[in-house]
Amino acid sequence: MKPQGFAEQLVAFTSARRMLPYQPGTHDCVTTAADWVLEIRGTDPIADIRGSWDSAEGAAAALEAQGGLIAAMDARFTRKPKAKAERGDLLLVKDAAGQPSLAICVGAHGWSPGPTEALLTPMRHVMLAWDV
Repeated sequence: MKPQGFAEQLVAFTSARRMLPYQPGTHDCVTTAADWVLEIRGTDPIADIRGSWDSAEGAAAALEAQGGLIAAMDARFTRKPKAKAERGDLLLVKDAAGQPSLAICVGAHGWSPGPTEALLTPMRHVMLAWDV
């Protein structure tokens, strides 16, 4: 169950980060998703690995040490049917290069950091979802 007022927090969170450029380790799909969870839950789901990468290669290595992105997510969150994803949940989508990427459900789309501004992925392209 999401905390009361989370919808307003989600709008503020995504609005504040909409134009931030992608930056491994600070504004990438993993850190942004974790920052969202920290914002509404008060706990950092990647406290054990935060700050351990500053490049795409470093992120891949950190996630590989966790068993991969999906395993890392499954260890931290409860998976749910993608058709049941709600605003604020975390999603697995494919980025512009076709690579798995985390996004935050903002309604009919998944929101994630992009090269120069946020990307929106239609929910029909979501592969997996986790309850937040």
